Amino acid sequence: MLIGSSILKANAQEIKTYPIPSYNVISFGCTDFSEQTSKIKCELSKGRRNLNVASSGGSSCPAQIWIYSLDRLDILGPYTLNPGETLTVEINEREWGVSSESVCQVTLSVWIEEISDPPGK
Repeated sequence: MLIGSSILKANAQEIKTYPIPSYNVISFGCTDFSEQTSKIKCELSKGRRNLNVASSGGSSCPAQIWIYSLDRLDILGPYTLNPGETLTVEINEREWGVSSESVCQVTLSVWIEEISDPPGK
């Protein structure tokens, strides 16, 4: 039993977590990105937002992408992200994360943008 738990622990340590935003992160296997906002920003950012994940670089390898709220109430995906593509998903004011999985090396960028509502809305 001890050996099995050591293997699970070793595998869990291989997943790297990067903050959102992160740009040009070289990813192979499993990689996580996590939004780390301050309470002040959470209070100011009550509107709609877009979470963007872009794949760039010379690889022809796709990545599987999951987008999840850090409270684990919402998990979206999996989405297949091919090189040169950007995945955009609308999110709310909660904190969010991205998990990616690939069988070869991919370069990922993850960032969040506020969505401006048109005047009068």
